[in-house]
Amino acid sequence: MTFSFAGFSLPNAVPVPEEVFHLLPDLSGVEVKVLLFLLQKQNATIPEIAAGTGLSRPAVARGLHLLEGRGCLETSQVATERNRKVNIYRIRFRQ
Repeated sequence: MTFSFAGFSLPNAVPVPEEVFHLLPDLSGVEVKVLLFLLQKQNATIPEIAAGTGLSRPAVARGLHLLEGRGCLETSQVATERNRKVNIYRIRFRQ
């Protein structure tokens, strides 16, 4: 079965920093998917990123690790209702 795509809608102003385009030659497909998802969502957990990108959790974890190593992401921990700590990932912007 072939995938049929009707075309893109007009842009709805999800800002993509120019540096993303400079990094493209060095990023893997997993990194690009994770990065674009976080640019749109702004912060997310691994399960949210996996659901939003169609990647497996191990692939998301690998992409996050690579992007963190490049200095593209920030990670923080929040407590859930059950007092579990969950990592939240977001794009690292300059101050």
